[in-house]
Amino acid sequence: MKELKIGQEIDGRTIDHITMDEDTRDMVVRFGNSCDPYSLTIVVKHNESIDKVLNHKWETQDAG
Repeated sequence: MKELKIGQEIDGRTIDHITMDEDTRDMVVRFGNSCDPYSLTIVVKHNESIDKVLNHKWETQDAG
């Protein structure tokens, strides 16, 4: 069974917060503290698989 947990690492980033909208059943997965300007989120719509998060690869930006 596939699952997401707080503290789970996905491509080098750690899940900090998971919420589910009661009306739409969309799930928001936050990586990093909400006060952190570098925190990132992934929204999984009600009809999408959590594979969207489990298989996510973050894009890297070169400083050059």
